[in-house]
Amino acid sequence: MIVTSPVSDSVSGFRPLAPMLQAIAPAKLAAVRERVAGLDRDQLLNQFRVAFDGRKRLVAFIVADELTARGVPPCFRLSHSAPTDHDINQNFDLFLYDVRWIRCEYLDHKKLVRYERYRELFSFSETNFHRAAEYVFWQGHRPSWKIVASLGMTDRQQWDCVRLRSAPVAKRDAVTKSMRREVFEILQADLRRVRRTKTFTNDDATATLLRRHDLWVCSRMTASGGAAEVATRYFQLTGKAITRDIAKRQIQIVNDVLNANRLAVESQKRVRIV
Repeated sequence: MIVTSPVSDSVSGFRPLAPMLQAIAPAKLAAVRERVAGLDRDQLLNQFRVAFDGRKRLVAFIVADELTARGVPPCFRLSHSAPTDHDINQNFDLFLYDVRWIRCEYLDHKKLVRYERYRELFSFSETNFHRAAEYVFWQGHRPSWKIVASLGMTDRQQWDCVRLRSAPVAKRDAVTKSMRREVFEILQADLRRVRRTKTFTNDDATATLLRRHDLWVCSRMTASGGAAEVATRYFQLTGKAITRDIAKRQIQIVNDVLNANRLAVESQKRVRIV
């Protein structure tokens, strides 16, 4: 039996996922998981986004588990332009995806968790996991930063997640999202000035633009901006491997372009003042 969360007044519309999963015959659930496992990465991401946005919770949950198995963290599953005003059940499901990623990717983290009820989130017993998840989520009453603190999550772990983030990580992510379009346009303008040749076509320029922008996003998600961490994040985001040396070189180019643009803007402002 799944124990409900410890609130006396139930939040309107909140539905735990466990009873819905329990209502599916094991053989049918296994067959669905098998079909999902046959999809490629892009198909999985597309199916997840469609299911999550359409509130098809069981499908989204099963696909999310497969994405975890493929090494795609929750932070890269939703479109960066996706709405953030989720309902109570979507927020609960996002919380589930985060926790299931952490327990799978960081196997030893359970040892760092002080509270027994929180340690149960790392249980691979589905009954124990869902019981603990409902308790910790508390029907949305418990702030994410409190859960993050109780779990002792590192910044890296928080960046992996969508909902389990402290205020500083959430704020930096919001700033990054607000800068995305401007940075893209700056990088695009810089590449327009590069002469096209047989070895650097318009298609090559587009691929370079997308790669540099993705690397910039990934660099914003690391504490040090180190090339190895950025390369790892880039692989998680795109599914494409990149060497540390290439990541380092491309990030340096991006930084140079952004700095040059900033200096040019500041120079123009000084001219206007004079």
